[in-house]
Amino acid sequence: MIIEEVLDELSFFLKGRKVVNLCMGVNYTSAVLDDRSVGISNTIYDKEYPLGGKLAGMSAYDAASALGTSTERSVATAIMNALTVHPFGDQDPTTDSEGRLCVFGYSPNFHGKKFNKIYIYDFNVREEIVERNVVLRPYSMFKGESCEVAVLFGSTLVNGTVDDILSKLSSDILILAGISAIYAPLTLKRHGFTHVLKYFLSDRFTAFRVVCEGGGSDELRKYIIRKYKKI
Repeated sequence: MIIEEVLDELSFFLKGRKVVNLCMGVNYTSAVLDDRSVGISNTIYDKEYPLGGKLAGMSAYDAASALGTSTERSVATAIMNALTVHPFGDQDPTTDSEGRLCVFGYSPNFHGKKFNKIYIYDFNVREEIVERNVVLRPYSMFKGESCEVAVLFGSTLVNGTVDDILSKLSSDILILAGISAIYAPLTLKRHGFTHVLKYFLSDRFTAFRVVCEGGGSDELRKYIIRKYKKI
């Protein structure tokens, strides 16, 4: 799986860090490392987390190495997302793009005013909805797409769909985006990604409390700063 390759690429940085705190909220999971960095991912709970209550002081790499269930991948992605290995700040690559936009995620918040057609494959919806140039579809309808721009939210790493999507998707600009996004350039470039959109936190510890107290995307969005990086 791609998430295993990402973990391997980030292993050098993770082995030098320890987990200080972890919170698994109903919507998001958040991890705090010993350098006070905070990472957030989507919570996808399918099985009880075996390391619950045991993470404090554990090597970040060891904690992130459990990837067998969606619950474990939620935790691992939050830990890896706490790292910022390379500087961000490049221009939004979709600014001058037209044609077809394809987006994958849980109720993904992504808009492209210039696109002729926008296909959103949402893991939360059960039937197709068409409104003007936007087609909202359940992920079960995804059989393959060719798009000028495609955006995969980091939740596709957590729920294990990223490999399937990439095998059926053709795109000139391919972005890994969202609160779960991880930056591992060698791995991502090898799989065809051209950019990463990382969500930085303007107030890390308030955002951490939002997660712990069950807050959703509307509340968390107040503390989000979007930055791009070309791979």
